[in-house]
Amino acid sequence: MNYLIFNLIFLLVLIKKICFAIQLNGIVFAYIEELQYYTIFANKFNEYTRNNNIDINLHIELYTPNNSTSYASDYGSTLEALLNKGSTKYDLIFYDTMYSPRYSNLLEDLRYWLPEEHISMYSSGITSQSCTYKGKWVGLPFYVSYSVLYSNSKLLNKYGKEIPETWDELIETGSYILKNEINNGNYDLIGYNGLFSGI
Repeated sequence: MNYLIFNLIFLLVLIKKICFAIQLNGIVFAYIEELQYYTIFANKFNEYTRNNNIDINLHIELYTPNNSTSYASDYGSTLEALLNKGSTKYDLIFYDTMYSPRYSNLLEDLRYWLPEEHISMYSSGITSQSCTYKGKWVGLPFYVSYSVLYSNSKLLNKYGKEIPETWDELIETGSYILKNEINNGNYDLIGYNGLFSGI
């Protein structure tokens, strides 16, 4: 009889834990090198809530080029469709801040939901530029990464070129130097142009 009561109590506690825990769902499209950030974040969050008896669990759906046919542009369209429908499937949406203008009319102004002292932690520097759109706070940074572009000053000097300041100048300068170097027998040079074509 005691064994039956113990099992019944255990089952009731288990049902309470399962049924009453708050499930937070997040979605992200990430390239392989970024996955660690989201996995670590979810694991640390869930560890913290367990250790502090907080009945909240975070699950993040990770979409990558390896596990889906989606790419960043498809993910963007998916998010836009979810937001347009008013979907409540996801509580946290991770997106590249370059899309803030695209989603801004579909997102809440976080100043209405977060205390001013929290927003003020982000109000200086790059965050105030990348996470706002037309005065509306549409996101907060999860992490910040930077890409840099180096120039080969020896080749620029050799051909009398300045460091390019626009994308058009980059393409023109890169094409000019690459063409001349190939004509001079240098086939080891690679013209880099980021996500653009033409060099």
